Amino acid sequence: MQNLDFNGLDLSGSVVALAVSGGRDSMAMLDMFLKEASAVKDFFVVNVEHGIRGESSKRDSRFVEKYCKKRGIRFLGLSLDVPALKKESGLTLEEAAREARYREFFKLLDGGEADLFLTAHNRDDLAETVLMRILRGTGVRGLSGISSRGRILRPMLKITRAEIDRYVQENGVPFVEDETNSDSAYARNFIRHQALPLLKTRWPEASENLARLAENAAEATAFIEKCTPAFTLKDGAAVFDAADLSEPAPAKAAFQSAARALGAVKDIERKHLEALYKLSRAENGKSLDLPYGLSAHKEYRHLVINKAEESQKTEIAAPKTAEGWQALFLPSSLGMVSFEVKECSSGEAATIFGGEKLIIDFAKIPEGAVLRNRREGDYFHKFGGGKVSLSDYLIDKKIPKRLRDRLILLGMGSEVLFIAGVEISDKVKTEGDTRAVLVVKTGEKP
Repeated sequence: MQNLDFNGLDLSGSVVALAVSGGRDSMAMLDMFLKEASAVKDFFVVNVEHGIRGESSKRDSRFVEKYCKKRGIRFLGLSLDVPALKKESGLTLEEAAREARYREFFKLLDGGEADLFLTAHNRDDLAETVLMRILRGTGVRGLSGISSRGRILRPMLKITRAEIDRYVQENGVPFVEDETNSDSAYARNFIRHQALPLLKTRWPEASENLARLAENAAEATAFIEKCTPAFTLKDGAAVFDAADLSEPAPAKAAFQSAARALGAVKDIERKHLEALYKLSRAENGKSLDLPYGLSAHKEYRHLVINKAEESQKTEIAAPKTAEGWQALFLPSSLGMVSFEVKECSSGEAATIFGGEKLIIDFAKIPEGAVLRNRREGDYFHKFGGGKVSLSDYLIDKKIPKRLRDRLILLGMGSEVLFIAGVEISDKVKTEGDTRAVLVVKTGEKP
């Protein structure tokens, strides 16, 4: 049987966390690791109790804790409420457990508690994962299965389940059995206990061939990712230059990376990747709804993937006093909008008509004006003259469609007097006799 394989990574000087459930695979990994532990700076065991199996799950956690105490190993037990996460997220129980578990792992990694995490996935797990993903319609990246990536290492991927069983028996490694491992209602157990054994009656090397496919796919994925177009994260959106999305495979890999960066709990499906690639070549203004609360938009020379935001309507009577204005902080699609009224002497005021800071004549704000979002029929007198419909004006200014409905503007009836973060109307510009100005700033937090 092979030793643990760390892909040539030198673990000396590292703090290593081992994910140990108490089952035979993770206990074998821990036993094997203890024979090499002198090479690391420090290590500890992490056990996750998912809140799924009741007392039997807690029993398994106590088994691991007792084993660690006996061997003088630092132990960290985590208790999670996976059923609640399943209910909130709409994930399957298996998916929710994995999501919750890895969230905790990365908290420890990001918090500096550990440099590396080891999990006990073996070669048969790899084959099962690949087959399960094939049946669900995965892409090339999904075919790579459960390879070691970044700070998560899987040192048993070249060791079969049969080899682990022999190791446990020959070395007297204690373990506990999760009773749900035999329940074929779970997708992985169905693959393990029914689908793969049936395939092996005709193709005895099915597991090994699937594992080899995963390794080939991992190499292809690594190459594709080197060619993956870059995107910029800005204000909860991933922004691509559409000109960089000419090749389908790297473009789709980039879309997956963007979706994960925006909080997608698992990879979006091939049909959505195809639709995104098509959108990248579409005309300006086209959009697309995606899973996991995401949407995508073609905005001139850019493709933008963003978190879909709930419609947030604003309608507030314009304050009559300086104090009233200064107490307002309004969210807009361009950032938080704040207001300040300043006194100035004759000739001192200067209009700033466009951008993140606007300066207007405070006395020209009419009684009954309203701070609100845009409406059908709105019009605007551009700074310097010229009446235009607000819709046409925003198109001319190349304000993306997804941002227009959440802009903050000051309206008097259908006439717009300023658009926060964009421009003021010619009708509220400062003059030589201006005594007070309203300063409108966009993008600042209160």
